Amino acid sequence: MIMVRDEFLTFKEQVKLFKDRGMIITDEEKAEKVLQFINYYKLKECSLPYFKNGQYIQDITFDEILTRFYENKNLRINLLRLTEKVEISLKTKFSYLIGEKFGAYGYLDFYK
Repeated sequence: MIMVRDEFLTFKEQVKLFKDRGMIITDEEKAEKVLQFINYYKLKECSLPYFKNGQYIQDITFDEILTRFYENKNLRINLLRLTEKVEISLKTKFSYLIGEKFGAYGYLDFYK
């Protein structure tokens, strides 16, 4: 199997690639700074719904993609908070039932 390796691109070249594919970038300097902290491929992933036939759909901007990235990040963080509460609650109930049935150290002999 042949491995295809993309060329290294500077931040400026990454911005140019977005622009060449039709993304509107009004502040290239800002976009370069953003790309220093948020990976090109992460932003590209967020932009995929707006990418058809090798080009971005008309009027899609870098700022809209960045907003989409942060909305996705916030959703992920909030879901983690919510699922953590459920996880802790289930573990608490489970350990209570184990303790009630097998004693305080019953989990040590659980498989006997």
